[in-house]
Amino acid sequence: MQTNLGLNKSQETFELPQAVRTFGVCRLLDEQWLEISNKGDGDVTIEVSSKTLIKSKKSLLSLNSTYFKNMLNNDFMTPEDLILRIKSWNDTVTKVFVKFLEYDVLFVPISFEQEDWIELTLLSKYYHVKRLTNICEYELIYGMNPDDSLDLLKFALQNKLKSLESHCV
Repeated sequence: MQTNLGLNKSQETFELPQAVRTFGVCRLLDEQWLEISNKGDGDVTIEVSSKTLIKSKKSLLSLNSTYFKNMLNNDFMTPEDLILRIKSWNDTVTKVFVKFLEYDVLFVPISFEQEDWIELTLLSKYYHVKRLTNICEYELIYGMNPDDSLDLLKFALQNKLKSLESHCV
């Protein structure tokens, strides 16, 4: 299946990965698609780890995140400032986060665990990506079992996640 996301005027199309899609989340059957190329015509470089650099566009990052919108849309930025460092404990979670910012679709590996959802929730809260926070909250609720409910309740209270909090009680 080929698609055009309409994100730029070049009308570039690409092959979508095989995935199982549920409630706005694409669970990748081929995790290689998540690998990100550092080639591109982006005006911002995102450092995921010391070895992984991603080129992206300020406009795409600003669409989904008020944090990036406020940071990138000013006249005081120099080219050196256009290297963003997004650090987390897990590079895969960071790549998922950046892909969401760029495509507005959440692509996750089929092996995404509850700990990954928690970390992705923290990233989305920190960078003010409300829609992603809501998706993560739903996924945590959907995957919750009785043994996890107390830990998830603490997490929900600490991070002001009302839906998750109400489902843990």
